[in-house]
Amino acid sequence: MTRENDSRAKDSSADHTVSRRDYLRLSGAAAGGALGVSASGIASAREERGITFDRVIDAVDDLGLDPTGGRSVNADFSDSDLEPYGDSILIEFPEGTYRFTGEIPIGGDGRPARKNIGFLGIGDVKFRPDEGANYYLFNLDEVDAYVLDNIDVDQTASEKTTNAGFRLIANEEFYIGNVEFLGIGGNLSVSGEQIANGFNVSIREAISGKLGTMENVVIKHGAYDVSRYSADTGGGSGKWGMHNPEWCNGDIEMINCEFSEFPNNGVYTVGQEGRMFIEDCTFKNNTPASVRVEGEGSYVRNCEFVTDMSDHDRPLNDTESDYSFRGIWVDGNYTPRESGLEISDCTFRMSNALKAQGAIVTRGGVAPEISNCEFELGDVEVGNLPAIYAD
Repeated sequence: MTRENDSRAKDSSADHTVSRRDYLRLSGAAAGGALGVSASGIASAREERGITFDRVIDAVDDLGLDPTGGRSVNADFSDSDLEPYGDSILIEFPEGTYRFTGEIPIGGDGRPARKNIGFLGIGDVKFRPDEGANYYLFNLDEVDAYVLDNIDVDQTASEKTTNAGFRLIANEEFYIGNVEFLGIGGNLSVSGEQIANGFNVSIREAISGKLGTMENVVIKHGAYDVSRYSADTGGGSGKWGMHNPEWCNGDIEMINCEFSEFPNNGVYTVGQEGRMFIEDCTFKNNTPASVRVEGEGSYVRNCEFVTDMSDHDRPLNDTESDYSFRGIWVDGNYTPRESGLEISDCTFRMSNALKAQGAIVTRGGVAPEISNCEFELGDVEVGNLPAIYAD
């Protein structure tokens, strides 16, 4: 993952590769020299990923957070701590590990609405949820725009039992980039609560020229058991990678991402007014689908879809109900749309699985436009594995 490939930060004159960590160190130094800084160390306005912030503050120096992974972020930080800095704030997290013991809500539920907010890692930055977590690290709502950039989620100390992610809702636009989930995510809900998923993102308003971007986001091991479509709370409550709820009205693009090993879809985006643009992404071993999407102006381009359980060494505990693999599920059962979803230049490599309904599956009468795709389909233990299947 390198920042020079990011769609909002391209430099056509660059002739060498700079890692995302080095890029941030360089850009941070340049910004510090160019910006006016107050006596308290709080910088003036800055643009990051096309979104302007009136104030730039330091998570350690200004908010008092511990970058060593000892004292929790929750002990020192809440929505009210941002009030002295206004409603347009970029928070820079210096290199280190930041421990989370619960969810931090910002905006929504009567809390102050905000114009813009950003979370930017400087150097190697990790958010580390506690073992047994089942919460969103940040639950953000009622904000016009946000940035989440260069921050990883470290689950390596508590694999199998940690469900952590982000719920990030914007009114107008957002940027999520250079984020990797390290380790293997958990499956089970806690005391009947809904599973905390990788990303729950949405845009409330459709505004011309604005959209949400997810770029260089990687989750290789979404859940310990990829067969758990239904968690403790019942049908369809298993863990998904990225969920775009039905009330999303804005467009969202996903570029150069990987979402793998999720039991309730790698990407779930059906029923909303906004379009979905997925390009240059990789999806592996997701059930019941890697991408579950509708049509009408949306597209999936130059992506790789892989099903291969031959080297999967973790248990599968629920293979009787909804356990089946699909590459792309064009699902028109919720709010049926006209044909028009474009699927182009994609590769489907599927074999070595118990059940798989098809590489591309359609439901609800939608008919995608498919071009220049490659299918390498092997055997499955139950049924057949067609390239295209109309349900």
